[in-house]
Amino acid sequence: MRKQRIMFVLSTVVVVSLLLTGCLGSVGGGGSSTASLSGKITYAGEDYDGQVVIQVGNGQALTVEGGSYTLTDLKAAKEPVILSAKAPQDGLVYYTVINLKSGSNKHDIELLTKEEAGLQYLEAAAGSITAVTNAIEEQWEILQQIDTEEYLEIAQFAQSMDYLLEAVTKASGIANDGQPGSEHVFPLQNGGTVKFILDDPDGLLFPLKDVERAKLQMELYDPDSELLGEGSLVLYIDDQNDNLWTYEIDVEIMGTEITGTAAFDFLALDISERQPASIDFEGRISSELLTVNGNVSVEFDESPEGGFYPESLTVSGTAVLTLGSVLEIELNGELQTTWSYNTDEEMTLPTNIALEGLFRLNDIRFSGSFSFEGDPADIFSAEAAFNLSLELPNAVVKLVGTLEQSKDGLRTELEFSSGELRIKGLLEIDEEPRLVLEDTVWPITITAALALDDEGNAIIEGKVFFEDVELEGLHFSFEILLPMLIA
Repeated sequence: MRKQRIMFVLSTVVVVSLLLTGCLGSVGGGGSSTASLSGKITYAGEDYDGQVVIQVGNGQALTVEGGSYTLTDLKAAKEPVILSAKAPQDGLVYYTVINLKSGSNKHDIELLTKEEAGLQYLEAAAGSITAVTNAIEEQWEILQQIDTEEYLEIAQFAQSMDYLLEAVTKASGIANDGQPGSEHVFPLQNGGTVKFILDDPDGLLFPLKDVERAKLQMELYDPDSELLGEGSLVLYIDDQNDNLWTYEIDVEIMGTEITGTAAFDFLALDISERQPASIDFEGRISSELLTVNGNVSVEFDESPEGGFYPESLTVSGTAVLTLGSVLEIELNGELQTTWSYNTDEEMTLPTNIALEGLFRLNDIRFSGSFSFEGDPADIFSAEAAFNLSLELPNAVVKLVGTLEQSKDGLRTELEFSSGELRIKGLLEIDEEPRLVLEDTVWPITITAALALDDEGNAIIEGKVFFEDVELEGLHFSFEILLPMLIA
């Protein structure tokens, strides 16, 4: 599995590595309003008197001299456009992206040698990666220091949901005697009990599974008969499908409030030990740990070794998880997943994942969409597409692209943007992993070889090219620690 781990780690390196060069986005002209552009032309702080070829977007190039320039009859653009300047006789260059509005525009040009431009570019990229990695590392250190056993609310929430799921399945064993106020007590797996008090049954049928509607008061007790939760259930049984039970739930269990509608489609097992084939919940779950508003749907399937696993899961709405003042996670959108059992690995693996919306971890926000498709019979085979925006306290990063992985390797094409930098990237991981980054504004290309050392750190060694000419003095090598990916 060493090869698998290397492929997985290096595929994740794409995001971190691309932060070297910042961000990407589309550039181009547009609009019909007339604009002009003028400014000074300097080199090393002094007016530059030589010839300079200036071009805006795809417009006609103009040669000027004398330390200044003026371009007229330009088209104003709604989107940023590229401004380039070259002084061929001295090998000086300048590139940037400007907003060209209708009317007069001013922008000064500071010419650079190609080596200076490449170095300035790498310094800007280094600032970008530092801001991003520092923010991520800060949150990672917080996660590393969290000891879930110290937070009683985690165990309480999990226990409350277990109680609720087991209690509603026990209701199917009620023998309806038709008497409002009659009590029905069932044992729970942990030694506790659930008591149902029958109220307002629809008809005098026996047992409860033959009733179309019934209202139940529910009480939950621990093994020492201490009251843990209570509330009401209004039960509706589909008269066309005895295994489809719908509950209107309004209960509080161990500090967790559950209000909403839950539909259980039970498998045709023994009525006292019914296993749901699917659960569809719509409503609100609220506790000190977690607050959820929306819909949760789960479908179950039986594994070859026995037992059941979630074959599909859909979550839509909002969810906020809070651990004191240490951690806050927010999800606002929709998550869809499907799973399949892999007999060789003896585990369930995702076959499809689709996420759209907002995900926030404390001060870090992800928004956009992500999709994944895998082959349950081949753990190396996967395809993914993403269109994400990462908002940090001091930076905004956008990432768009696709990923393909097979037994032969991994390939991903992407566009990446952060600040003023705009990058197209290609990552290929096979026998000789490599990363190629091409800026869409500057004629700068970065190529990098990727590897892992014995400690699991990513080693990145790269070269910088300006107009396909290698800048000998700008080779670089650095190491990225990836502790979260090393099992």
